[in-house]
Amino acid sequence: MPVALAVEAPLTSRYLYAPCGGSFLTLLFTSSPDATDPVSQPVWDDIARSVVSCVGDIATTGPMTRQEARAQYRSIMKPYNEVINDFVCLTRTSHSNFATRRAWQRIARAARRVTKGLKSVTWPADVAADDRRLERATADEYLWSVSLSRRTTGVGAVSDQLSFSNANQQAGSAAAAIRLTLGLPAAPSV
Repeated sequence: MPVALAVEAPLTSRYLYAPCGGSFLTLLFTSSPDATDPVSQPVWDDIARSVVSCVGDIATTGPMTRQEARAQYRSIMKPYNEVINDFVCLTRTSHSNFATRRAWQRIARAARRVTKGLKSVTWPADVAADDRRLERATADEYLWSVSLSRRTTGVGAVSDQLSFSNANQQAGSAAAAIRLTLGLPAAPSV
């Protein structure tokens, strides 16, 4: 769950978003601007460096640039794509029910992280609608993969696999639209 913290700083309402333990820490800096105060910018820089060093990642301020959005999108989606690629390789080489159920558990965890990651970011306006579609699709993928991690055979499992496949296609469509909007190359096919 995102955490919000208000801090006094010599700036007018600036936000600092920083990844923190699987969610994002949002800091709101408010104060009256004082253009004559030579300490204002160094104080802001010190605060930003402190927060960045605490969370171990790069923090962004203000609206997200296209370059930041590309980097953020890639960092959210990369682990998920790796899990899906591993699953495809597994299904081509193994018929172990145990291994398949474990793979569905990994997909469920990865889909949940993607959904949380996407929700924690304020995307550029031209990406927002596709982001919401991707959030919904990955949330559906999570639900179906949880179900499939419990049962991988029988009529119910076949129905769940079809539902997961439908959610995965919707996610792929939304992700392709986001990649196109952000100027990223198409995702490699598995």
